[in-house]
Amino acid sequence: MSWTRFVLLALALGLFSAAAEADTVAVGEVSFDDLGGGGGTPFALDIFNFTVPFGGSEVSTLLTFTEVTAEVTLADGTKGAASFLPPDGFSDYTSQSMYAAGAVESVVVNGKIGPTEVTLADGSQAEIDSTFTATITDAAGALEDGDYALINVNTRPIVAGVAEPGTWGLLLAGLLGVVVVGRKLA
Repeated sequence: MSWTRFVLLALALGLFSAAAEADTVAVGEVSFDDLGGGGGTPFALDIFNFTVPFGGSEVSTLLTFTEVTAEVTLADGTKGAASFLPPDGFSDYTSQSMYAAGAVESVVVNGKIGPTEVTLADGSQAEIDSTFTATITDAAGALEDGDYALINVNTRPIVAGVAEPGTWGLLLAGLLGVVVVGRKLA
């Protein structure tokens, strides 16, 4: 390979490579809760939004959950849909459907999340998934009070398309070194 081609390849790799790293971040929780407070009926599904102020999420942008659906598998094997009331002042949802103790085996909740460009707690910008799925199960069988699943999203850093001046300086210094060594060896 000639030195010219080597230098062009090194330059292309330097210009068109970008480090991107995805992290999984909890932005909410779906839980199966005893609304009666005494271990009996009724039970309902709750969705908690962790992106509200002091909610504890690494995402500091307030997210909105929309088009939320839930498929509920009952203990007898039948499946049905659960609908949710409009969100309260904390962006949390409660299902309209109520369930008896021991009646629910699992719940799969799906929905959309917005906005998809967010600010993280450290001040950096990231993109997140526009949809979510959370599944609640209990290894012992039927769901019990407090069983939950986290609503996780993948974050991808928003990388600026222009390299830092320091990066250009390092790249050019390295290329200059390659050219000088190449000429000395030739």
